[in-house]
Amino acid sequence: MQRLKPQIQKTWVVGLFVLSLFGCGDRTFPMPKSWKTYENPRFSFELPYPGDWTSARVPSNLDGRTFYHPQNPEVRVTGWGGYLLRTGESGNISEVTPANFTTDQGVRGKLTVEVASEVTLVRLTLIDEAAIYHFEGRSPSGEFADYYRLFYDMASQYRIGETVGEVGKIDRGRSEF
Repeated sequence: MQRLKPQIQKTWVVGLFVLSLFGCGDRTFPMPKSWKTYENPRFSFELPYPGDWTSARVPSNLDGRTFYHPQNPEVRVTGWGGYLLRTGESGNISEVTPANFTTDQGVRGKLTVEVASEVTLVRLTLIDEAAIYHFEGRSPSGEFADYYRLFYDMASQYRIGETVGEVGKIDRGRSEF
């Protein structure tokens, strides 16, 4: 029994060493070389997504779309719109949802990160006079650090309103942090 203890200790030390080596590497998801753009004519928004990601079936109400990582379907992004329901006396929903984020287009919105034991989400909400727009990036919590930058860049490049459809005006490069 005494001989087993040193063997277990060695196993733990080697295991921790190997784990520390994996933790030191750059695990960030590489930025895509090519992009595609989902354009939603019903709510007039655009969502850029990596060119090799797979799209889910378009919902019958045409409010948005989900795109999945080709090797890991647990990693996905969704963009959708909805009709704005006025709240409060002034009818200004921005009073309920204070802005903390600005897209590359200059639209202010609210960006949140929701961390849970199994799944972590990046959510962006944008509001204009007639509609509310959403972006969601989702990954397993253990892999979230690998995808955060990608999700942030996609949220930054989410476009709404009049300029939708003018794809050439959207910068598909990396945003600077």
